[in-house]
Amino acid sequence: MPRLPLRPLLAVLMLLGSQDTGRAAGILDQLPADATGFVAVHRLSAASAKVERVLAIFQDLTPGPLPAPLALAMGATGMGPGLNQDGNALLALLPSDDAPFPPQPLLLIPVSNYAEFAGSIGGDAAGEICRVTIAGEEVLLAKRGDFAALMNIEHRAQFEKVLAAAPAAPADLAPLADWLATTDIAAGLTRAGVERLTALGRRQAADWRQRAEANADDPFATPELQQIRESMQTYELIFEFLGAEMKAGAVGLSIDESTNVKLAKRIILSEAGAFSTLANASPIAASPLSRFAAGQYVVAGGGPIPPGFGAAFASLVRRFAEQLPAGQGYEGFAAEDWEKLEESYRSSLDGVTAMAFVLYAGAKDEGLFSNYYMVCDVADSNAYLAGFRRSLELDNELMAKAENDLAFPFELSEATIGGKGAVVGVADVGGAVADPNVPAVESLMKALFGPDGKMHLYAVAADANTTVIGSATQEQLAEAVEFALNGQSSRAVESSVGATTKLLDPAAPWQALINPAGAIAWAMRGAQTWAATFGDDASVPPFPATSPVGISLNLTNGLVQGELVIPVDLLQGIADYALKLQSK
Repeated sequence: MPRLPLRPLLAVLMLLGSQDTGRAAGILDQLPADATGFVAVHRLSAASAKVERVLAIFQDLTPGPLPAPLALAMGATGMGPGLNQDGNALLALLPSDDAPFPPQPLLLIPVSNYAEFAGSIGGDAAGEICRVTIAGEEVLLAKRGDFAALMNIEHRAQFEKVLAAAPAAPADLAPLADWLATTDIAAGLTRAGVERLTALGRRQAADWRQRAEANADDPFATPELQQIRESMQTYELIFEFLGAEMKAGAVGLSIDESTNVKLAKRIILSEAGAFSTLANASPIAASPLSRFAAGQYVVAGGGPIPPGFGAAFASLVRRFAEQLPAGQGYEGFAAEDWEKLEESYRSSLDGVTAMAFVLYAGAKDEGLFSNYYMVCDVADSNAYLAGFRRSLELDNELMAKAENDLAFPFELSEATIGGKGAVVGVADVGGAVADPNVPAVESLMKALFGPDGKMHLYAVAADANTTVIGSATQEQLAEAVEFALNGQSSRAVESSVGATTKLLDPAAPWQALINPAGAIAWAMRGAQTWAATFGDDASVPPFPATSPVGISLNLTNGLVQGELVIPVDLLQGIADYALKLQSK
C-alpha cells in the first residue's frame, strides 16, 4: 500500500488558516485536472498569527506555552530560507491508478527564492526533480512556477505528468471561487472526487450486503446478520443519493481579526438532483427568537419554507424509511402503505410558508421535551390543522399495521386553548417502552416527557395565517400563542444574539442558534434525573452566559451555503468553563 510520507507537513497545513484578499482560485489554478480533492491554505505567516490568538485563549489549560504553528513547522521540517511566508499553499489529492484510496498527495509550498529553499533541504537549486529528506521522510522535490512541489518517491511518473501540465483552474469549482477567496483554509472535493467516493462507498456497502446474503441460509446465521444486510442497503441508498445530488463542494475555516471563528460549507448541486429545483428564498427577516418569550433556551431556529420543499422532503423520508433495518422502522408494508407514509410527512408541511422553533431548558420538574414550540406562517390555519390531524391519523394507522412491537399511537381530540381552536395529540411513550424488569425506564420517560411519561402535542390556530405547535401544558401554549401574536422581542434577547447573527450570512433564509448555557443546563437536568435513579450525582457548574453558536443555511442558484460561527466570547467562555471543571 502506498505510504503518505508527507504527513508531517500535512498536519501543519491543517493547523493553519488566514484571510486572503486575493482570489483563492489563484492557488487552485495549480490543482491537477484529475484531482479528487484539495486543501488550500492562504498566507502562512498571517495564518500562524491567527491560530496563535485562538490558542492563547486556552493557554491556561496547558502545562506550557503553545508554539506558533509556522515556527513549529519550520523547526520540524528544516524549511525556512526561501519560503514565501505570505504565500498560499496547496495540497492536491490525486487518485491512485486502481482506486481513489489511498490518494497520491501533491504538496505545493510557496517560495520567494527557490534555489535558497531547495539548498536548505539538500535539493537541486535548478528546479529539476530530485530526492530530499524532510522530517525523516524521503520525497521528490521540483520547481513548479512560484512553488516547491513535493510528492512521494513511488509516484514519480505522476509527478512528471503534473509538472508538465499547464496550470488551469478546475471548471467544476468555478462557482466556489469568490467564496474560497474569503476563507483561511479550505478543503474540498471535485466532481471526480464525489464520483469516486460515492462509488467506493456503494461498492463496499454492496460487498458487505452480498456477504450477508451468501450466509443467509446458514443455520447458524444470527438476526444481526440480517440487520447488517439491511443496513448496507440503507448505506447504498445514501451514497447513491449523495452522488446524484452533489456535484462538488468544500468546507472553509476563517478566523477574523477579532478571533471569531467561522466554519462554512458550499455544495454545488447537480442539475438533475431533487433539491436543485427548489426556489430561492428571501433572507430571514428577524432572529428566530423574536417570536418567542425571553427565557433560557437550548436551541432556536427558523426561516421560510420554499414551494415544493414539503413534497421533496416527504419523498426523501419515504425512500430512506423503506430501507430501515428490521425492528427500526415499519415492516410488512404494501405499496399503498408507503404512499400513506409519504402523505403523512407531506401533510405535516402542507401550506406552511415559514416557521420558527425553540426548545427551552425548562424547570426541574418538567420533561426535557415538554418545552418545545413552533410558530408557523401558513396559508390557512384551519386547513393546516386539518392536515396536522390527518398526518397523525396516518401515523396511527401505519403504526397499527406495522410488524413492529414498538407503537405509541396518538389519542386525538379537539380543544380550545387561549380562546383559539386546537388539535391535541397525546401519545403514551412511557407505556409503550415500559419494562417491569427495568424500573429505570419509567424514570427516564418521566425525565423526557414529564410526570405522566406522555408526549402532549398541540396545534393551535392562533389567527387566520399563524399556527402555534408545541409540546407543553395548555397554559404554556396559551402564553406562547399570545406572545406569537402580540409579543415583542426584548432588547436583552437581541443583544445576547447580536454578536453571533452579525457574523452569519445576511442573505441566508434559515438560521439557528445554540445556547451553550441552556444546552448544558438542559442536558444536566436529564443526567441528574438518570443518575439519581442509581443514587449518583451528575451535577456540574453552570456554563457562563455567552453569545450562542450560530448556524445559517442558504439554497440559491443550485448552491447550498452553510455556516457555523463561534464568537470569541464563547471561545473564552469555553476556556473559563474548562478551568472551572478542572478545579472542581
